[in-house]
Amino acid sequence: MEHRHSGELANNYQDRILSIQYHELLQQNQPMLNEYIEFCSERHVLPIFKFNIKQLYLYGTMKSATEAEQRFFEIQNELFVQNAKQESASSILWWYEAWDGSWQMREEIYGQRKKRIRRSKIDELQPNYWTLTPLPLQRFLLDGISKEYLMVRDNFDKKMEGHYEILKSIERIQNLCLFKQFCALHECFINKYGNNDFAAIHYLFHGCPESASNQIIERGFNRNYCGINGCCYGRGVYFSKHADYSNRFAKTNGNNEKRMFYSRVLIGRSMIGNSTINQPNDGFDTTTDGNHIFVCYHDSQCYPEYLLTYV
Repeated sequence: MEHRHSGELANNYQDRILSIQYHELLQQNQPMLNEYIEFCSERHVLPIFKFNIKQLYLYGTMKSATEAEQRFFEIQNELFVQNAKQESASSILWWYEAWDGSWQMREEIYGQRKKRIRRSKIDELQPNYWTLTPLPLQRFLLDGISKEYLMVRDNFDKKMEGHYEILKSIERIQNLCLFKQFCALHECFINKYGNNDFAAIHYLFHGCPESASNQIIERGFNRNYCGINGCCYGRGVYFSKHADYSNRFAKTNGNNEKRMFYSRVLIGRSMIGNSTINQPNDGFDTTTDGNHIFVCYHDSQCYPEYLLTYV
């Protein structure tokens, strides 16, 4: 019995390979490097840095490796912010409008043709894996072989495999205004709960019709529309850990396509909900079915980071 248990435990472990974008900055920041190694050690994850090829290898259980991967993304974002502060000259980007209407990053513009020019500042809150753009709202198609795409797809497939035929696209939604509002509320959660699980960011699913998805991308989630699909656990915005549950509310459009968000959500402290609740009791932030469903009551409590289109 002991031998079989150890084999099952070994099967639960996995390797992950991450790209190191700021390897020189990370090598020079020993305290941050030590903090991350300690973070991994507490979760029984083995990190192996290969700076010569700009890669980090993680070995641990699926849950612990995911936590270590998310923490490494945060560290790289912190390094990006620090570097942007130190190099104030590079914190301003210039863009010009190309003839096809798109905005291109500008280094130098030659010739006599007139072009519209736009200046944008690198925002400290913008995640380092976002694509630099002069526009406050843009949708970016993810490359089907990128780690970002595969991470979202794999989480989608945990419960959706066999429930759809084709995953047509995954878009990253870059709405800086909505993202800043989310970050501000996240800071409040950290101040209230400290760096524990109640202040953690969770990625959850939300299915909806195409028309609603366009509104969410522009304005964020709106609890004023609650009740359209029922409100068994409270009158707020519903999310689930399981994509197959959210799939029930992803209505098809004229092309038989469905849409689902994979969103950042602040769950905080959650209480069991019911259909009469308009907001959680004092001391709680969300309501839940006690399993995989969570209901948010603050519009900035959730950010629609990825939109999946599938048939």
